[in-house]
Amino acid sequence: MLGGAAAWPLSASAETSGATRRLAFFNPAVPADRIRRSDYLPAMLDELRRQGYFEGVNLKVELYGKEENASGLEALVARIVASKPDVVFVVGVGGPLFQHTTDTIPIVVISSRLRPRPRPAFPSCPAFMPRATTRSRSA
Repeated sequence: MLGGAAAWPLSASAETSGATRRLAFFNPAVPADRIRRSDYLPAMLDELRRQGYFEGVNLKVELYGKEENASGLEALVARIVASKPDVVFVVGVGGPLFQHTTDTIPIVVISSRLRPRPRPAFPSCPAFMPRATTRSRSA
């Protein structure tokens, strides 16, 4: 599995950076509208709000579901990477494809078998810290 977790910035960093961060959320197994209603996306957005990131203000969330996958998984992964989001969250399959497609965009793989905890299981991500780059890969 891949991981991309480091440390969420302080709220002040989010509010003063002025940049809109782009988060791509990829789940090839379900439609995008179902991703929005999942357990994990709302929990993650709640944590981001606590850290000073607000969708439509300084955060743009792009959802990629199975309806986006008509031209094939590899083509969709290439399109997402070409759009240069700040971080990609992948549910289920697809992590290795992203790993082989980019070395610069942090990839966070979420197991669909996990349920969110009261505090999100991913309390950090370098894409939301100015000039931070962290990437880990499994052997």
